[in-house]
Amino acid sequence: MYGAVLDSEASKVEVGECAIVCENAVLRATSAGGADLPVVVGDNAVVGPHATLLGGVVEPACYVATGATVLP
Repeated sequence: MYGAVLDSEASKVEVGECAIVCENAVLRATSAGGADLPVVVGDNAVVGPHATLLGGVVEPACYVATGATVLP
């Protein structure tokens, strides 16, 4: 949705089928110290406004609430 940021720096961002990334959410994948830290959002998952995911996995059918931060 409007204002969402999906950023992949030397890694990948995967968004599953029917998943929703709401406005102003930030999904940032990276590679730190030789470790690949992708962001994977499972099928039918929702990432809410202002949530920040920094290299992590959101399982299918999960909801990440407003203001949440998910780290690897």
